[in-house]
Amino acid sequence: HPETGHVHVHAMILARSESGRQLHFSKADLYDWRATYAEKAREEGLAMVATSRMDFAASRPFNMRQAGAYERS
Repeated sequence: HPETGHVHVHAMILARSESGRQLHFSKADLYDWRATYAEKAREEGLAMVATSRMDFAASRPFNMRQAGAYERS
């Protein structure tokens, strides 16, 4: 998304087993997957961290225009 001003990843997970049974994941499971994905990306030379939505929201005391995202994109 060039409008966000930062590189990020979206993942879509099919929450069904091979037999079609619905699978259930906890928030902790999803965060662990994010952390593992970021770790593997770093091993490949990509500077990636797994931030939670709360970390991201709490660390941004400004909007995208103030951050210069529009000018950078």
